[in-house]
Amino acid sequence: APPVAQRAASAKNWAERAGRHLFPSALAYAVLASLDTFVGAALFRSVAPLRSSTPLPSYSALSMIAMPLLDAAGLPLASAFAGKPTAFYFAAGWCPMCTAFEPALNQFREAAAAAGKPVELILVSSESSEADQAARAAALQMAQVPFEGEARDDLKRRFRVWSGRERGIFGNERRSGIPALVVVDSELHEIGFVPAEAEGAASLTHWTLE
Repeated sequence: APPVAQRAASAKNWAERAGRHLFPSALAYAVLASLDTFVGAALFRSVAPLRSSTPLPSYSALSMIAMPLLDAAGLPLASAFAGKPTAFYFAAGWCPMCTAFEPALNQFREAAAAAGKPVELILVSSESSEADQAARAAALQMAQVPFEGEARDDLKRRFRVWSGRERGIFGNERRSGIPALVVVDSELHEIGFVPAEAEGAASLTHWTLE
């Protein structure tokens, strides 16, 4: 395998090329082009994400309209994010790869807004307590799936994304650990996947904003 420095340089070049397509604004492109700041040994892993040809099971009748959601302050959201690209962010504050990835994710979100293509991120946490999840949502300024109830577990099973600590609950048949993003439409159909655990900051180029 090539040295980490070579992989980081390759990731930067990839991000720069994709940035011209994703974000036409100079500011947004500059942000993407600076992703090499975050691509290093802790972010750019050579481990390939788990893949499966098996269709994703539907564990519930959840939709963006019916799903219970809270805002970053823990208050109920009255409506879903109609018309905005939306992704579930699977992560936890105890996960070093998650906290290392989040500066790049925040820059991506800011760049998208600057380009006139704002995105919404919804935290699906793997925290061990409701208080820990509330603190993470507030720090990230993200909407969140409630800690209590079945929605978090439904989403993890539906998209086969959960942390290594949760294998005792969900098993080993996952396609990815955390962090990861699943881009969805209003009916919770997956339309994009960002394999951040495997690719770090460079994985954000998988999310094409059209």
